[in-house]
Amino acid sequence: MAELEEPVRSEATHPSPDAAAAAPNTGDTVTVTLFAAARDAAGFREIELPAGSVNDVLGALLAASPPALARVLPVCSLLADGHRVSGTPTLTAGTVLHVLPPFAGG
Repeated sequence: MAELEEPVRSEATHPSPDAAAAAPNTGDTVTVTLFAAARDAAGFREIELPAGSVNDVLGALLAASPPALARVLPVCSLLADGHRVSGTPTLTAGTVLHVLPPFAGG
């Protein structure tokens, strides 16, 4: 079974400074990593956003992203530290949220 690659953290993976300013790094952040069509729609692979409920984090993600992500996000699976999540559960500081669109062949 193939293993997933560890996400590469790079300043180049973040959106414009204006969008990143929507999520000041206070240490109470979650890392959102986007894959495949979600990454393409957002225009970046990874972003740090304020910790909060799944819905709050997704709202912040949409606010920091181009409108194209709003069309892809509803069909994506969300995994927080390897567990499927949605809605109101709280994502605490340090959580990694993976945004995975549907894909074929798996």
